[in-house]
Amino acid sequence: MREPKRTYQLIAILKSSEVNEEVVKEIAQEIESESIELLETDSLGARQFAYPSNKMHSGYYVRYLFKSSRDLIQKLRIKLSLHPALHLQYYLAVSSYGNSE
Repeated sequence: MREPKRTYQLIAILKSSEVNEEVVKEIAQEIESESIELLETDSLGARQFAYPSNKMHSGYYVRYLFKSSRDLIQKLRIKLSLHPALHLQYYLAVSSYGNSE
């Protein structure tokens, strides 16, 4: 039996030197290529890190909101880790998106 779809958000931190609108769209296409329903994409802008991460002091943050089953998250994580512009990725299950309460 297939797992029900839940809403997740991905916070992708891109290398500042490699950011442009094309890279943001590439990652969105990678998400959709896994049969994941992309709901929103928000560019949050460049931000300084609290401490250096792999000799980087800042990154460009992008939020992707999507619906997926849990088993596809690990597959997506592995696939995106190979993208050269992606520095870090964080996933969070969102419980209140689209509720009519």
